[in-house]
Amino acid sequence: MSANTSIYYLSAGDCELCTIVVKPSETGKYPTVILRSPYESHYTKMSDAEAMAQAYEEHKEFIKRGFAFILQHCRGTGKSTGDSDAFIYEREDGLALQQWIREQDFYNGEIFLSGGSYCGWTSMSTAPFADDIKGVSLDSTDCELYNFIYLNGFYRSGLHGCWYIDRYKSKSDLNRNRSNDVYLTLPMTKFSESMLSEPSKSLDEYLMHPDKNDEFWNSDMGGVHQRRAIAECNAPMLVIVGFVDIFNKGCHDMWDSIKPDVKQKSAFVVHPYGHGGFHDVEPFYCPGGNLEERLGRYEVDWFDHIRNNTEPVVPLGKITYYEIFSDGWSSEGYDTQNHKITVTLGKGEVTYSYDPKDPAIYEGGLSNNFKSSRLMPEPYKRKDVITCYTGEFEEDIHVRGSMKLKLKVKSDRLDTAFYTRIGIVKENGDVALRDSIVQLSNFYDNYEPNTYVDIELVLDRGAFMIKKGEKLRIDVTSSAHPQFVPHTNNKGLFTVQDKALIANNTVVLDESSLTINYI
Repeated sequence: MSANTSIYYLSAGDCELCTIVVKPSETGKYPTVILRSPYESHYTKMSDAEAMAQAYEEHKEFIKRGFAFILQHCRGTGKSTGDSDAFIYEREDGLALQQWIREQDFYNGEIFLSGGSYCGWTSMSTAPFADDIKGVSLDSTDCELYNFIYLNGFYRSGLHGCWYIDRYKSKSDLNRNRSNDVYLTLPMTKFSESMLSEPSKSLDEYLMHPDKNDEFWNSDMGGVHQRRAIAECNAPMLVIVGFVDIFNKGCHDMWDSIKPDVKQKSAFVVHPYGHGGFHDVEPFYCPGGNLEERLGRYEVDWFDHIRNNTEPVVPLGKITYYEIFSDGWSSEGYDTQNHKITVTLGKGEVTYSYDPKDPAIYEGGLSNNFKSSRLMPEPYKRKDVITCYTGEFEEDIHVRGSMKLKLKVKSDRLDTAFYTRIGIVKENGDVALRDSIVQLSNFYDNYEPNTYVDIELVLDRGAFMIKKGEKLRIDVTSSAHPQFVPHTNNKGLFTVQDKALIANNTVVLDESSLTINYI
């Protein structure tokens, strides 16, 4: 093993990046797989010899198939020096690593990019990809940096917030505030210091740009290179995401953007679970649904398929998916939407008071934040949450695509929020499936208080079955703590608001409806 494994500390500014190279033999030229990761803390206290042995053990399947494998610890993580700060240095460091590989004796002209979640982002940071990038595997990630941080202008505290707290200067002994109350900080210009015990310049900058159309998101810091990664890629791609994965929307959008000729050589897999691809906390179990149970060592198999024309892990040019509650995989019909049904939320109208200092609590981030699906809270316990149930479905419905919730609403404030969480009634409780949040200013630049208006919440795509006799549950409220930072009911940039107002919000039930597409 020692003859086939080497460790280097590559210079990156004033940092040294731990780079472990594992090869089938000391000599020879090999296709090279790259994984750049910040999740290597278990290496930190290892000796170089221990680190090389660990890397070989973790990635030996690639070596058995004739690949060289390179693991690089991102700045300030694992055995690399410096301070970690998510997103900032990945393009610079990733491009430097690729160029270093091209100068090595083992380089054979073929590079393959590996990585899930943030590691997928490190791969996409090197776009536009050079001609020697021959294959890509992207598991649960997103090429839009905005989506890591925001949804419709709301800071994703249940995704970026609870993740960034450990990614910023991860080796430093900071007094990190892990209380969910930190997301109630006003003004949010003080948020990074409240959470990290010191200001983060990068986080503070991101918090100033909640509008997806802000020109900031077309800058280097805003992820402009990564955004083009998929649409401009010429290499076959394997894209994987879960039904309740934080990057569900991002992966669907990425698949949509792949060039038609490249898509015919690529594949998209949607498993039934959350970030990680296996059954964990979800209040439902899908037989045979675990990702590795279905696909095995899918990354090395994918790269092997590209190089040697072996059988692909799933059919090419298609979406292979698991339909929740029907217990089965399929590669047909994911995008089929032959029918639709629209159900109104009820009769009359309901008004509630929304206090940002006392937000509604929802566990589980579904497809927008971490911690997957949970049972929904007991209904009718909070006066600021409207809970509606559909009637029993008269036949089995195989839901496809995006559900859409149209609401007729009004508020006594210039701006406010409306949140929905949709679930299905099962014997063990109301199982949460989808959620979304919007603000009036997403639709109206100058909302006139106490005016009835129409808004729409579009839920992330997926496939699930509603069985005959089952019902759906629809919650409508104005907050979801700790998933999203509460709207202060002020108009304007949320970051600078220093006080929260109480809003009286109204939903007209008989003019509000949920539309479901099905095959």
